Amino acid sequence: MRITGKDLKSTIASLLKEAQHYEEIKLLNGETCTYGSAKHLADLKRAEESLSCLRNQHRRGTATRSVYAASLARLKTEIKKISKKNEVSPLPDGLSPKLESDDLAIFSDGEKSEN
Repeated sequence: MRITGKDLKSTIASLLKEAQHYEEIKLLNGETCTYGSAKHLADLKRAEESLSCLRNQHRRGTATRSVYAASLARLKTEIKKISKKNEVSPLPDGLSPKLESDDLAIFSDGEKSEN
């Protein structure tokens, strides 16, 4: 089977549209980054350390410690999920999957001039 230029453009356009589904998230310091990026993962690990310290300030068996422990467990699950996903397909910092409509225009039927 022969792949034509039109098929290739269509495939690339659909991949670029799919990449736009990554969402921007706000870090603890107020910056934004892409969900699952190295910055996001580092921020979650800092939050894990903070929650662990807060949990450890309360005696075992208290309701407060239980709440912190449950939150910490959920956060660890999220970190593990993101780490596993990044082993398969990491999204480097600085790479923005958000594209403008002009970026996708080159893959439409009307070719864009490069002048």
